[in-house]
This record gives sequence, structure tokens and C-alpha cells, in this order.
Amino acid sequence: MANVNSTQRLAQALEIIAADTEDADNEYTITITGDITLTEAGHLININPVANTGFQGKKITITDNNSGKRLILGANRIGAVITVGGSGSLPAGTEATVILTGTLTVVGAGTQETPNNAPLVKMARNGIFELDGSAKLTGNTARQGAGVNLESRGKFYMKGGEISGNTIIGSFPGCGVYSSPGNNGAFEMSGGVIAGNRAVVVYEYNDLYKYHGTAGVYASGVFRKTGGIIYGNEDAVAEQLRNTIIAEHPVINTSAVYYEKSMVLYYKGTTLWQSDSVNSESPEDGLIRYEDEAQ
Repeated sequence: MANVNSTQRLAQALEIIAADTEDADNEYTITITGDITLTEAGHLININPVANTGFQGKKITITDNNSGKRLILGANRIGAVITVGGSGSLPAGTEATVILTGTLTVVGAGTQETPNNAPLVKMARNGIFELDGSAKLTGNTARQGAGVNLESRGKFYMKGGEISGNTIIGSFPGCGVYSSPGNNGAFEMSGGVIAGNRAVVVYEYNDLYKYHGTAGVYASGVFRKTGGIIYGNEDAVAEQLRNTIIAEHPVINTSAVYYEKSMVLYYKGTTLWQSDSVNSESPEDGLIRYEDEAQ
């Protein structure tokens, strides 16, 4: 276990983990003991088991032992705070895993005028990310996936924690969690809260773009929800908790969930509570199927 309170110590801890060959269970813990501001690309946490074979099969827990510490993105457009995975083929069981837990808060950057160019957490093939405890992803303004962005078969398990207070700006925005169509990523939510995010939809209105975007979860591939809360924007929900879409030409309310399967849209604008379940094998059981009367 490594105690970390600076970018230098963080880099050293990751180097030690990658170089270690003696830990039989391949499980490691980094404890953040002081707020850390990341101002250069070299400060970011990049766990790529393809580029660095020392991370293959390793599970890294990043926590603050419930002491309220922060990882702060101190400069705009330098990349994701945490990247897990990398493109390329690896044997089964050699994926890298990162678990964010405790009360650790990851704080993003960017404004609506100059959005960040990356999510807070970027997932790729051969990578697994878990959000647990009371950890939080917040304060990021980006163009796709301000919270967690799943790319190329990344896997994200949300067991606890919170994704809130982020903003996305673009034509196909997914703010809290974004899994782009066709990438075969997997998002499974069994706990935690996705709340208070905004999607500012920027597009030229036409039939193709009239209902794209969500402030909560934009998913394709595997999407399962067995617990946790994804807030919508109904009046009964406190304003600060609502996932909200800001669009010039809104057609349907996809504030909570936008899920695409085989070119068919399933959505939810109101809150999915703890007891509400969704399974991508039969999305119509938990979401609304969009039927365009013009088709």
C-alpha cells in the first residue's frame, strides 16, 4: 500500500506497481492523503496493460480512507484523470482493473466556451473500472462522456459513488456515462447515484438529430441496472439532482437514459429509482421504446 500526497509520489506508486512481480494476488492500494492538483499530462493516471505489460492482470484500488481528499484536474485539455485499458489483444484474465472508492472526489475542468477534451475516466479495451463507496466524479465540462467514457469494449461497474455536476456540449452528448454506438462496451450499475448533470445539445435541427443526447446515461452494447439511482428531470425531483437536457428543439425527454440497440432508441426522461431495473437484452422492460410516427 502506498500513501500519496503529490503528483511525484503518485507517479512513483504507479511505477512500483507496474514493476512488481512478487505480489501473488496482484492487488494494490493507493491511498490519497492530501489533495493533488494535476497540471500536466504526465501527472495523469494511465493504466494501459497493452502499452505497459507490468499492469496486466493487476487490480489497483485508489482511495482516501474516507478522509475527503480530491484529485483535481488543474489544467484544461490535458486528458482524462484516469485511463484504464488500451487497444490491442490480450489473453483473458490479463485486463487491468482500477477501483475508485472511499470519499475521494475527482474534479474536472473546462467551461462551456472552452470545454475539456476528455472525460474524467476513460475506459478502453482490456480495462475495467469500478466506482464504489462514496467516491465522486464531478465538475467536468466536455464534449462526450464528461464523467465516464467507454470506448472499444471497456467495462464499467458502478457499485456506489456518485457522478454529478458535469456538463456535456455537443451533437450526441452523454454526460454522466457515455458508451458510443458500436463499441461493445459494458456498463453495469448496482449502486450509486447519477445526478445533477447537464447536456447542452448543439445541432442543426433535422430528422437525424432531433432526439439525440442525454444528461444521465448514453449507452449501447451491454447496459444493466439492478440498483442505484439515475435521476430524471421531473418536477418532483429537487432541481439540483435533476439530469437536464438544454436543447433548442427538444422532441422527447431522454434526460435520464438514452439507449440504442440495433438502430432502435429506448429512453427514459424520469428517474430510475433503486428498484427500477434495466437489461439490454430486453430494454423495453425498463425503458420506453421510441416509435417515430413518420416512419
